[in-house]
Formats: sequence, C-alpha cells, structure tokens
Amino acid sequence: MLSIHSDSTEILNEVNKLMDIGVDSSRHPFHQCYFASHNKSDIELRTVVLRRWNLNRRSIIFHTDIRSPKVEQVRSNPSTSLLFYSKEDLLQVRFKAKSHIHTNNRLSAFMFSKTTKNQQQCYKSINAPSTKISKENHLSGANLKNPINNFSVCVSNFNQMEVLFLNHKKHIRILYEWDRFNKQRHSFLNP
Repeated sequence: MLSIHSDSTEILNEVNKLMDIGVDSSRHPFHQCYFASHNKSDIELRTVVLRRWNLNRRSIIFHTDIRSPKVEQVRSNPSTSLLFYSKEDLLQVRFKAKSHIHTNNRLSAFMFSKTTKNQQQCYKSINAPSTKISKENHLSGANLKNPINNFSVCVSNFNQMEVLFLNHKKHIRILYEWDRFNKQRHSFLNP
C-alpha cells in the first residue's frame, strides 16, 4: 500500500505487484486498460484486457482480432500508449511503448492455448471488428470454425512509465525511463 512517504523503489514495486494482480483478477482495476494508437493523423483509443505483464522485459500483452483496425495501425506506426487507473489505489500509470503484433507463431499459439472457450468465441465472427452490420446480421451470429486464424497478440514494450499517486495530502508523480541497455532511471515530476 502506497503512502505519501513511499520512495521511488516502493512505488515501482507496488505498481509491479498491482499489474501482476491485474493479469489474474478480472475484478482488479488494472485488469483493463486504455490502449492508444495512431490512425494516420488521428489518435484511436480503446479498452483492452491485460493478459501478461513483465516488468523485467518491460512488456504488456493483450489479445486482439487480427482483423481489428488497431492491428494495421500498430503495424503502420508502432508508437503507442497505455493507461491504467485504479480508484481504490489512487493510482494512475501511463506507458509509452513500441507495440508489435504476433499471429500464426509460437507466442500466439501459446497464448491462444491459454484462452477459455468463451474467450475463443470472440474470434469466431465472420465479420471483422468495427465492420458495419445490420441488426439482423448481428443476431444471426454466423461463426467461423477456426478462431485461432483471427487471434493475435499485441506486445507493447515500454521505455517510459509515469506513475501518479493521488493523495489529498501530497500527490507523487514519478517518471521511470529505461535505456536500450535496460538501465532504469527516474525523475520526480510536478503533479
């Protein structure tokens, strides 16, 4: 639990712990986050579900349909951002990342093998995500037989993590940065 006396190491360790909980618990606020990508000259934002987290590798992983517009956006411009917020922990965590898509490879096959039957249903639609459909078409629920063909994994490798701890006595904002040799430094920022 963070306090106004927490130092940068304690805050980093707490974020790591909460992200681990977010992977495993659908009830934790960090189970879902906002993922922003570039769409030509615009920014697109959507909610995604955290599936894996690794602080040492600086990676955040979620699943997506290979036909989703975000896949082409990431392939065109891998610079992305992710935002997590926990009201109960009074904590906001923002990441700047380079994201890439895995499909039809060992990682995507492994991640697909870990999904539930309900999760696999999300990848069975004949229509791609964001496709305009008639209400009747939606209700017919035409399904593909092989959902793994539409399944992909987005891996976001971050080099910046900004943490904002909100407290009525004192807010704390820290920017953690990693260089290409994985050396981490941090700076306190004005909240």
